[in-house]
This record gives sequence, C-alpha cells and structure tokens, in this order.
Amino acid sequence: MMLATVLLFPLIAAGLMLVFPSRRFERAMLVSHALLSFASVVYWWITGPEEFIGYFRSDEGNLMFLGLIAILYLAIVPASLHYLDHHEVSGGWHRIYAVAMVLFVFAMTGAVLATNIGLFWVFVEATTLASAPFIYFERGESSLEAAWKYVFICSVGIAIAFIGLLFLALSAKGVSLLFYDELLKNAPRLNRFWLLFAFPFLLVGFGTKAGIAPMHSWLPDAHSEAPAPVSAFLSGMLLNSAFYGLFRIFRILEEAGLRYEASTLFLVCGMASLLIGAIYISGATNYKRLLAYSSIENMGIILVGVALGGMAAFAAMLHLAAHALTKGALFITSGNIAVRFGSKEIAEISGLAEVDRPTAVLWGLGFVAIAGLPPFPLFFSEMLMAQEMILQQRFGILITFLALITLVLYGMVRAVSRMYAGTPSQAIVTGHARSLDCGPQAVLIFILAMIGIAFPAVFRGIIANAGF
Repeated sequence: MMLATVLLFPLIAAGLMLVFPSRRFERAMLVSHALLSFASVVYWWITGPEEFIGYFRSDEGNLMFLGLIAILYLAIVPASLHYLDHHEVSGGWHRIYAVAMVLFVFAMTGAVLATNIGLFWVFVEATTLASAPFIYFERGESSLEAAWKYVFICSVGIAIAFIGLLFLALSAKGVSLLFYDELLKNAPRLNRFWLLFAFPFLLVGFGTKAGIAPMHSWLPDAHSEAPAPVSAFLSGMLLNSAFYGLFRIFRILEEAGLRYEASTLFLVCGMASLLIGAIYISGATNYKRLLAYSSIENMGIILVGVALGGMAAFAAMLHLAAHALTKGALFITSGNIAVRFGSKEIAEISGLAEVDRPTAVLWGLGFVAIAGLPPFPLFFSEMLMAQEMILQQRFGILITFLALITLVLYGMVRAVSRMYAGTPSQAIVTGHARSLDCGPQAVLIFILAMIGIAFPAVFRGIIANAGF
C-alpha cells in the first residue's frame, strides 16, 4: 500500500499544481511529498520488503538509496523555498520548479524501486526530462547552453544503454525478460558472449547519467547552472540512482563468471574519473564547478571500490552514502554564498567568515568531510579501499589512488582558503543567515559526524545490504 502511495502521490500532486496554480499550494505539496518519502522509508525499515504489481519492490537492497533520497529531499525542500524567496521568480517558473521537483524525485524513486532493468531504463530517462527545466531555470545564455548539453549528452547515453539492453535480452533467452532477480538467479545460464558484449554499452549509457569519465562532460555545466538545491540532488542522488543500476548489472556479470572483465572496465573508468576530477579541481575558479568535479572524482572512487571487491565493496557503498549527504550539505551552502556575494567565482569571494559566520563554518566542515579527513566517513571508506589494495598487492593502483586523492585535497584547500582570506567588499552586507537557511546543512553534517564517530550497527547493516 505504501509503495502505491509513494508512486502515485507525486503524479497526482504534479497534476493538481498544474490545474490549481498557487504558491502556497505548491509549497505545501513539496513539503508533503518530502514528508511522505521519509515516512515511507521508516515504514519499510520497520515492516520489511513490500512489492507492488511485480514491477516495483522495496527491500534491503535498495533501502539505503531510498533513505538517501528521503533525507536529501527533506533538506532540499527548505533550501528550495529559501532559493525561491531570494530570486525573482515569476509565478509560472515557481510552478515549474515545484512540478519538476516532485516529478524528479518520482523518477529517481521509481528507478531505485524498479525490479525490471528495462523499467529502470525508462525511469532514468525520465530523470533527464524532469530535471532539464532546472538547468535552464535562471534563463541565461549559459543556462540554455548547459540545458541543451545536458539533454543531448544524456539522451545519447540512454540510447546507447538501450542498445546494451537489446544485447542483454539476447543473452537472456529463456529467462523472464530483464527482471533483475531472474537474471541474477539464472546468470550461469546466460549467453556469455552477448552478456559481455552488452556490458560496455550499459556502462557507457548508464555511466553517462552517473557522471563517470569519459562520459561526464555534461555534469560541470549542469551543476553550476542549476539552482543550488537542485545541484544537491543532481550530485547527491541522481548520480547514485544511475550507479545503482550499473551495480546491479555488475552483480549479474559477477554471478555469470565474468567478474574479471566487468571489474577491469569499472577500474579503468574509476581511475579515469579520479584523474579528471583531480586535474580540474586543481584549476577550478568556480566553486560550484569545483563541487561538480568533486562528484566525478567520488564516483570514480566508488567504481574502484566495487571493482576491487571484498572489503572495498563495502567501503564503496559507505562512500556513496557519505558523498551524497556531504555534497548535499555543500551545494545547499553554496546557495547561501551565492545569495550573499552574488557570484559563483572563487576570486570574487573573500572574508567569508566576516560576511556570514554560520555559513562559513558549514562550508569549512563540508570541505573537511568531502576531502576525506577524520572523523567523517569518507576518510574511513578511502582507508578501507587502500587496505584492500594492500591485501590484494595492487601497489600500482594504491600509489596512483593516493596520489590523485592528495592532488584533490591540495586543490580543495587552495580554492577554499581563498574564500576565507581577505576583506569583503563594502558592497557585501555582513550578518548571519537565518536558522532555516543553515539548519538542513547542519543536520546533514551532524549525521555524517555521528556515522564517522559511532558508526551505528543499524547503519552498518543497511550499508552491507545495499545493492544486494
């Protein structure tokens, strides 16, 4: 019953908002949808798996991804209301924002709940259509260019994924077509040639939406042009939703005896993503683009962890969850900085702590977390991956991995320290952000700190089951 409600409510809400335009009603729908998403995760955590018409299921494997969507949504709704209050948004675009948001969350939730890989493909494509208006939301020339680039590249990627699905179907003759459980159970019976032929197409196709190099080029433009709360969702959850499908396909190849081939491709794309992220972070001049390249880098780390297997696979899921929450906090905070300074350029930000101390503290803590420093979880996930590399005696990968994350750390410290240095322009009004403007990020940072310090058994269990 809860599954049906979660899937139908956003469609009904979007329809009502289009028929009855009202800012108060639109805001009420956003808040209601966020609360419903969170309540559904709590319900499934208490009651266990639930299935709806055979095509959608909540279970231990997707509970972590659903929980991340719900937590980020709760943080993003007040940030969205703050964004809309501080920008001149006409009534029509206010409605577009609200409708696109509920449909975007619906598409991501549907992708995670889908039991059929073909249906997953449909929902991944729906995320592109639902989120494209956000990229153009500020309606500038660069916004239009970024929106077209996003739609074009992601559409090409999803078309390539469709070719991969056709080859996957050829490998699965005699098996219930493209249902994940059936494919996993019958993996040893699948045609290895067609399965191996399908995987690169699926990796390129879904990897485009996951922001994996070399299919990542849409991501920096889209993240820098979208409203800050939307960037939090793009980085914190859209990439993860696409990766979830990739991981499930990886598991099918693993059960089919093709783990070496699949892990090799994951490892190559993962290290390439790390390299791209490290290079561009070092030269970043726009703080939202800096965060975007950090997302590419972190998706690379996750791919490397899955490819290595063992302890590193668990670390990859821990890294995925921690990255989503950290990037959510950072992108929301970047919105506060943009409101204060009216710029996204690092060179135009100075004396951040003098201008807004709470925002400066959250920005600094967010970067400590995303840089993988203790006590935050990314430190432990990266340490576990390095430990697995040592156990497997893959010292070349270890040295490269450590060198690249060190370069990332250098680039981040260099960029962020500039924003704290100097004296703010006299045109900047100093003061403090409202508690509602900083509260969501503070809660996300607190959750991250508690995970890193205490690592509760409940959370550890959810991580261990993620994707399986």
